[in-house]
Amino acid sequence: MVLLSVLGAIGIIYILVIQMSADAMFTSKYYQKIYFKEKAYYISRSVYGGVQQLFYFDTADVDSFHDHWALGIPSYEMEDEKVNISIEVEDLERYINPNVLLSGANPKKENIKLFRRLFRNLQIEPELVNPLIDWIDADQIRRVPFGADGWDYTDIPSKGGPLDSIEEIKLIKRLGEHYQGKIVGKEVLPGLKDVLTVYSGGKINVNTAGPDVLMCLDDEMNEDLVDEIIRSREMAPIKKIDKLVDIAGMNYDLLYRIKKHADVCSTAFKVTITIDSFDERDSAQLVVIFKRGKKGGKIIYWQAQ
Repeated sequence: MVLLSVLGAIGIIYILVIQMSADAMFTSKYYQKIYFKEKAYYISRSVYGGVQQLFYFDTADVDSFHDHWALGIPSYEMEDEKVNISIEVEDLERYINPNVLLSGANPKKENIKLFRRLFRNLQIEPELVNPLIDWIDADQIRRVPFGADGWDYTDIPSKGGPLDSIEEIKLIKRLGEHYQGKIVGKEVLPGLKDVLTVYSGGKINVNTAGPDVLMCLDDEMNEDLVDEIIRSREMAPIKKIDKLVDIAGMNYDLLYRIKKHADVCSTAFKVTITIDSFDERDSAQLVVIFKRGKKGGKIIYWQAQ
């Protein structure tokens, strides 16, 4: 009987030791992750300072894929810290800002037409621009069809102010269904998250915009003309918006119309800095969005992930 009691006590002690070891291991791993995140954050901040230097030497009158920031920054290793650092810089003026749908408190007709063309190109019902306008305008008058204002609108009440994030689109009835891209037949169509941003100044950079965005600039912007623009800018950046008239298929009337929506330079940029441990067990990321200015840039968004 005594022997059984002793064995039982030993068994309990063994279980307690195993549990304590597991807890200690979990605590250790948790601490290591916290330590890695903190270290990665401070490394990323220093790296961002270096990225800003690229824009001190970059001309602000033209931005294209020929610029240093767009050519790619090679990833590199920090042997002492045992991490690999990769950097991506993206021009946000290649996307469209949905907040330009309003001019003050009033819908802007020219920009509504632009968004309807964009929606048609993405195979989204053009009338779904209406709930987007209702979401950001201050009144409670529903635009039809598909509007998002009114006392009997039973989903989330409309915001009544500009979008702070493109993710808000997921909250808008019917429009949220098109946030992600989709496959139609053999064609892959971008989602709204792939063509919109809330950070651009409102004009589209023809040197960096994708074909879906370029196509929405005017009804006459067909695939052939967009292909010519892309071919031209691949050889050399378009340095002035008026130089578009030299591209086959462009004419002065069309140029005059798209100049309201297009430019050849950018102001808003997104920098993504990724820190990976050598064993690839830990990873951290810093995302910075800034607007370029005379002294390098003003940060308008900062998130450590």
